[in-house]
Amino acid sequence: MDTIKASIFVACILGIVSTFFTSISPKGGIKKYFSILISAVTLITVILPYTDNSFKITLNENKFESLSSYSYKTIENRTDEIILQKSSEKVEDYFYNRLKRNNISFKDINIKIELNEYNEIEIKKIILTGLSESDKDEAQKIIKDDLPETDVIFLTEDYSDIQNE
Repeated sequence: MDTIKASIFVACILGIVSTFFTSISPKGGIKKYFSILISAVTLITVILPYTDNSFKITLNENKFESLSSYSYKTIENRTDEIILQKSSEKVEDYFYNRLKRNNISFKDINIKIELNEYNEIEIKKIILTGLSESDKDEAQKIIKDDLPETDVIFLTEDYSDIQNE
């Protein structure tokens, strides 16, 4: 009798939970798979008390845990790389256009960006290559107006001297 009461109680709880999840599930094809999953869980939960104790569904948690943490770290690292690359490109484009609008000629611009401990993007250095001596002060002023904490480094074309590091 206790087994029947437990099955009915579990079925009622699962009915409430499945109704909740069905109401918040996305529309379309995913909803179909979601309802099949909920039905399977309900069916197994209701039938399981009637089976003997030799029937057990177990998952080796260590296999799934190491797989999921590896995948998470891989995805997180790749996401960080993409964010840094795209951010660097956007900042380079911004300053390239800003310096060109002010008639400052240079050969190349490189941005050194990092993520800090709070996953915020920090622009550490802006490196300008092939800039004439007469344009260095103006370029530094333009960059420092937008990014006062960022180091501005000027390199000659052969990268032999580093100034303002």
